[in-house]
Amino acid sequence: MTLVSDVNNGIELLIKELQIPDVNGNFGSTVSLTTAEVPESGYMVGGYVDSLIFDVDVLTHGDLAYRMILRWLTAHLALATKFSVFLGGWVDSDTDLVYVDLAQHFIEKSDALAVAAFQDEIAIWDLKEAKEIRVTE
Repeated sequence: MTLVSDVNNGIELLIKELQIPDVNGNFGSTVSLTTAEVPESGYMVGGYVDSLIFDVDVLTHGDLAYRMILRWLTAHLALATKFSVFLGGWVDSDTDLVYVDLAQHFIEKSDALAVAAFQDEIAIWDLKEAKEIRVTE
């Protein structure tokens, strides 16, 4: 698969998974834009570029979310491919806003929380437990 195909498939998968709650009732997903597999454990942290933020209702408006994410990702594609970061998205349970980020994987929770706090992130994503962890917790 070429990178362009991976990006298109990654965006489509992210949009689909953001509309389906996981086992804990959370709405979030992490997809790979490269050949790297998404880890099954550890923590994802965004904040490497400004997040794309939009209302959750945009997910149901045809290809609007796709076009928004593609435009945002195109501006940051060099970073995404150079540093093996992942495309992540989550719906903030307090605001119903969708956050789309470039995310990096951390094994240790303490490292993930420290980087997230430094980057002024609201939360990190626990891959194994499939839940958000607020940085302030």
